[in-house]
Amino acid sequence: MRKEQQQQGEEVVKADSVQGSLGIRDTSLARYLDGQHWQLKNELRQQTAQSQLFSQHRYDLSLDEMRDLSSERVKFVIKLPTVQQQLEEQIEMKKHCVNKSLAIGEVLSTADLTTGVKMGVVCWLFGGAIINLGSQEHIEKWFKPLKDLKFTGMFAMTERGHGSNVRGIQTRATYDPTTQEFIIHTPCEDAEKMYIGNAMKGNYAAVFAQLVVSGQLLGPHCFIVPVRDDAGNMHPGVTVIDMMHKEGLNGVDNGILV
Repeated sequence: MRKEQQQQGEEVVKADSVQGSLGIRDTSLARYLDGQHWQLKNELRQQTAQSQLFSQHRYDLSLDEMRDLSSERVKFVIKLPTVQQQLEEQIEMKKHCVNKSLAIGEVLSTADLTTGVKMGVVCWLFGGAIINLGSQEHIEKWFKPLKDLKFTGMFAMTERGHGSNVRGIQTRATYDPTTQEFIIHTPCEDAEKMYIGNAMKGNYAAVFAQLVVSGQLLGPHCFIVPVRDDAGNMHPGVTVIDMMHKEGLNGVDNGILV
């Protein structure tokens, strides 16, 4: 028993030493300010601080290099056991799963705001749409492969003419009974999906559109729309316009989706 206690004590001292060397202070005040999930935050701080991906502080990267770095950081974060556990809890709708996602987002945004934003788009907007609006079948088909980095997604709700006024969106999803498919259509310029994060790299989009069946308008619904194949090639009928440089967060590849 004493040996186990001594070993545990040495591990705690070692962990404290590592955290201290990274500037992570485990004090009663720090725990109070971090709130309920202070341990999760410290663990994630340590993991990002020790990663070479987050130790780069160059300011001369091209637009493509910034975007590639952000994508690699997001992939690194998703693979972390801490984040994998949170995503699994999100599937199971466990208590505090939303608070944990906010805690993860807070730490990532402190390390690199672009990574925090892009992580939010992929896992908590695209992924959240699947979990909150889909069935268990949808979760198996779309969220679990996302969690395993088989593909990435984007959240396409905001439109040029309507912002995030979902009731006013103009994108149409018309059901074709012959093929039993939904035809997603951008009828006008105001219906273009604007400032869509991960637009230049994502494989699928959670597209909010007005459902039309037999000529009857049935209101806004969410549809998973394929944008690119596994090789990154655009699917026919989909157009993505690169919004290029912005005033900030240029590692987030915003685009216009048509």
